[in-house]
Amino acid sequence: MAELLEAYRSFADEHCGIPERWLLDQSIGLASLYDVVAGLIAQRSSGPVLDLGTGYGPIAIRLAAMGLGVVGVDRDQRVLHGTEEIASRCLGHSARARFVTADATRLPLPDRAGFRLVTASLLLEHVADPGEVAAEAFRVLGPDGTAAFFDVDDGLGAEHPQTPALLRLGEALSAWQSGYGGDRRVGRKIPGLLADAGFGDVEVYVLPQARFSVTSPGSEERRLTAEHLGRAREGIVGTGLLSEERFDGLVAEYLHAPARQVCQIEGRVLAFGRKAGDAARRRGAQAALRRQASGARRSA
Repeated sequence: MAELLEAYRSFADEHCGIPERWLLDQSIGLASLYDVVAGLIAQRSSGPVLDLGTGYGPIAIRLAAMGLGVVGVDRDQRVLHGTEEIASRCLGHSARARFVTADATRLPLPDRAGFRLVTASLLLEHVADPGEVAAEAFRVLGPDGTAAFFDVDDGLGAEHPQTPALLRLGEALSAWQSGYGGDRRVGRKIPGLLADAGFGDVEVYVLPQARFSVTSPGSEERRLTAEHLGRAREGIVGTGLLSEERFDGLVAEYLHAPARQVCQIEGRVLAFGRKAGDAARRRGAQAALRRQASGARRSA
């Protein structure tokens, strides 16, 4: 996937003011993890695939490069213009990937729309009701189709030594995100969301990442982190979680802290669920009726 990563980097260099730049930076920064996730997902189906909240297409484009037909949907048409350009650089004029403006909670698709696989990566943490996404995935999947959801869970991470300023900013960010319906610990909830939507054979995996580095004032890592936090400044300050002075002071403290060694550990959750085919559903319904009848006989 080295050529794909290079396509993302060259696109980023050429489009400094692109909308939702943080999504593009995320697609680049998590490239090795996306490689793993796409590989695991591709083992489950040969497509066609519906990728919900596709963003700049880190999963959709990888799956298309593996030969799967993919439709990526996102509600931000401006982002999709960039996604299409990146896809053309990676895939040429291949028809294996196309991108459509749509909301993952209200897909303009019929029931059983013909997809064998529905994916969502780092989407649910931003959705007020992630159960709606799971329900839509179940609705549009064909019989025996698979859902694959991948997302964050801050409770699975650790950093040593901790940076007090960054820790306080992270707490404010998580509280603000929860306030508008987001959830930085949604990863642990994904298996239950899939089961509640009607999926069976639910499997769950934790994908760990760890790194040891020396961070210093002016480093790219600190700059990107500060930019990510800066996008939430208005919301955090506006809801009273931090004052303007306190927010800006914490960011400056983090940016200019002395160089230090840091070990960071993160864990994200990948879960699969299968939509039973018609025959399996009939067998399940018949088994439920037999259990009910047996229970009624015992009661009598």
